[in-house]
Amino acid sequence: MPNIPISRQRALSHIHNPRKDADDILLFIGYIDGEMAGYLGILPDVYFINDIPHKFGWISCMWMNEIMRGMGVTQELIAEALQKWDGRIIVTEITLPARTMFIITGFFQEWFTLNGFRGYKKGNLHEILTKRKPTLQKMKWGLKLADGLINILSALKTKMGLGKNKNIRIEKIQAPDEESLRFIKQFEQKEFNCRGSEAGWMMAWPWVLSSEKGDMDILQSKYYFSSIDKRFEFQLLKIYEHDRLLSVALITIRNNHLKIPYIYFDKADTEKIVKVIFGIIMEENISTFTTYNHDISAYMQAHRSPFIYKKEIDRVYLITPKLYEELPENFPICLQDGDGDCVFT
Repeated sequence: MPNIPISRQRALSHIHNPRKDADDILLFIGYIDGEMAGYLGILPDVYFINDIPHKFGWISCMWMNEIMRGMGVTQELIAEALQKWDGRIIVTEITLPARTMFIITGFFQEWFTLNGFRGYKKGNLHEILTKRKPTLQKMKWGLKLADGLINILSALKTKMGLGKNKNIRIEKIQAPDEESLRFIKQFEQKEFNCRGSEAGWMMAWPWVLSSEKGDMDILQSKYYFSSIDKRFEFQLLKIYEHDRLLSVALITIRNNHLKIPYIYFDKADTEKIVKVIFGIIMEENISTFTTYNHDISAYMQAHRSPFIYKKEIDRVYLITPKLYEELPENFPICLQDGDGDCVFT
């Protein structure tokens, strides 16, 4: 096919999803005169009310053939997905035009917004600016020089007052063990869909694989959504102070971008956790860090950090009216950064 609607690793991940049922429909494909006009993917999930699971799905991808836009395929795909999923769907991490389209159709409404934080530790002007404005290619050497000066200042800033806590140790594990599961359980009671304990599935069946550029070009030319990158890895961490377990965290590193899809800790330990994150940023040569965790975000905004630039970011969630109406009044909305398909990207 000139375009493919799903990558092999994403299909395998769906098959091993512990929350899928045998009759779940995960992919909807629209055709016009035998040619693929678009597709829409669903990630099965559940939310909990009084420990009772309720099934719903996340829209995980949506693609339209450029030459067939305006022919109503998008609306038909969404309508079909809603019919098969009994009107219980959530979507996030979408562009502003896509968000507007989802709302205009009447199929979705705004649910809530997560406020987050993004910090930049290294200068990367020569790539960002030349990518946005190719006419700046002639100035690339000057931008690289500016990046070098920025990075020197950043390194000096980091060495001033951001030392390690010698009482902290980090243990990397391949999947949640009994201790980490017990720890996570203390916090999951407050969460919307309690997925941190399933980190083993996420790590074993990622959607993005690390590979060389040649392999990237072959697949990316046929598949719209990212499936291969230079570096993509999960790390599941148990963070101790002496012998006390402070936190369990699942982190992702994509190239030089650090995210924390799932993290569990007591608010009183926020400062210690943030300093652990700073240590990871230094050790892994991270240039960009993103979080939607309220406590981590607030601390980083208000205190010294290794970042040369900080900014606030938002993530908007849309929900179908039927699913919204099913949620109890004053239902607590507590989502982790990785909920939905965000953990995989």
